[in-house]
Amino acid sequence: MKQNIRYYLLIFILLGATSCSSLDGDAKKAADLSKKSIEYTKEMKFDKAEKTYKESQEYFRKYEEKGLLKEFAKRYNEHLLGQ
Repeated sequence: MKQNIRYYLLIFILLGATSCSSLDGDAKKAADLSKKSIEYTKEMKFDKAEKTYKESQEYFRKYEEKGLLKEFAKRYNEHLLGQ
């Protein structure tokens, strides 16, 4: 019985660590896409700007559906502002 509890606890910890790094990686990707969208807008390449902006918003939808939008937005802002 104790072995099972330890096993499940280990799996839970590993999954938690993996999902955090995934969230941070996705936040960085979304921030990079937003920055690229701004650059395209400055260059008046509006079709590309819109496309990259929509790609960045897909990450927001993903974490909103998972109930992790607040944490995702925090990490996104850190990457967007270079902190």
